[in-house]
Amino acid sequence: LCMFVPGVFSLSGSPREVYAQTSAPAVERYVTIDFNNVDINIFIKYISELTGVNFVVDPSVQGQVTIISPTQISEQDAYRVFETVLEINGFTTVPGEAVTKIVPLASARSQSVDIVRSGETPEPGDRIVTQLVPLKYTSPLEINQVLKPLISKTSVIVAHTQSGMLIITDTMSNI
Repeated sequence: LCMFVPGVFSLSGSPREVYAQTSAPAVERYVTIDFNNVDINIFIKYISELTGVNFVVDPSVQGQVTIISPTQISEQDAYRVFETVLEINGFTTVPGEAVTKIVPLASARSQSVDIVRSGETPEPGDRIVTQLVPLKYTSPLEINQVLKPLISKTSVIVAHTQSGMLIITDTMSNI
């Protein structure tokens, strides 16, 4: 079964038809993503149509993106590529109840981001999360000093000495 997936762009930046392969109805679709120097908001619209996710885009989200993917990928992997493209361009997703916000990385840490606790293994990706790390063999202040040079400038690391925890807000892939 082949399905038409609209909104995919050729190397020249003009629309072209791309077909998604599925072995049966209700099975995950596969797409080829190929964008060359396309406005990031067009890419956001494409991912919204592909995944059915509603986005509210911060006015500062601007730029051009190029994605070269000669092989087909699943819709789930396409969303991961989307998060990576946003992160490379200084933006991220912040999931909400009805919509997902797309905001600058620097302002995402003050939004209501997912909290990942010790023992949880969330899906890898480039979305912003807060990781709670309980420490057993060192103090939060000591490990904070060790890790501080390794975190990105949009990330936050807090040593919470009262609970013996390190609190890190960064992209899941960086954590």
